[in-house]
Amino acid sequence: MNNTKQAIKDYELMLLNGARYSGNSQNNKKIFSASMLGSDLLQAYYKYKYGYTEDTKFEANTFGSIYQLGVDKAIENSDMFSLQYKSALRHEVKLPNGWTISGEMDQIDTKNKVIIDNKVTTSTTIDSIRKEGKNHNYGLQLAVYKWLLYDYQKNVLNQEPDEYKTMLAIIDKKHSLFSKKIKYDMLTFVEINTYSLEEIELMLVNKTNELQQYIDLNEEPPMCENLFWYGQKGSRKPMKCLHYCDFSHHCKYYKNSEKDTLNILMDL
Repeated sequence: MNNTKQAIKDYELMLLNGARYSGNSQNNKKIFSASMLGSDLLQAYYKYKYGYTEDTKFEANTFGSIYQLGVDKAIENSDMFSLQYKSALRHEVKLPNGWTISGEMDQIDTKNKVIIDNKVTTSTTIDSIRKEGKNHNYGLQLAVYKWLLYDYQKNVLNQEPDEYKTMLAIIDKKHSLFSKKIKYDMLTFVEINTYSLEEIELMLVNKTNELQQYIDLNEEPPMCENLFWYGQKGSRKPMKCLHYCDFSHHCKYYKNSEKDTLNILMDL
């Protein structure tokens, strides 16, 4: 019996299942992922307290994961490049303060000594990346990958480590060949000249120490700074809370209901 409605549900579930998060999903684990260095401390706090919740609908994170899986398959199918690129390398390093830094690098170009992180975003975000450089949250994520890969070469491969360059391979999801305002190619590369290994480690120690202080006090950090507000005054919506945060339903600054998409505390 033909059932297109069920086919739609199954297809979306297949995409969500195949693109599910591969890192630590448990709560109360002192594991600090690479993306958390550039994210707000409140998100890191919630991830520690509640763990990771699997996506229940197709969102931006799913799109990015599918892009990554496609690149993995393209490398696997390419005889010319299959040995040059190493995909989905995960490594962990434990800091003296008890926190473990964890990250999975999308692609490592072993020939040209470049770490490549795949992103799906918009030209507006690409503008921000170019402006902020190593201080953009994507740049800080790449910094952690650089630090982790150095340790991996030294302590796992037992070889003299190379200090890799870092780069983003970005798909502009709003790119249109019919637009007169095309700023970037559909696939755009942005090199990030990130921090030194010593600076990266110091940032990781400082942020995990700060996070631990809030955990010990059982106190939530301040509200996230940039919520990606969108819309007209009086009906604006924080796109970060709605589409890029897994913890908004726990957040005291955010209340979700059927009548109001968003209620931010009046005094903020």
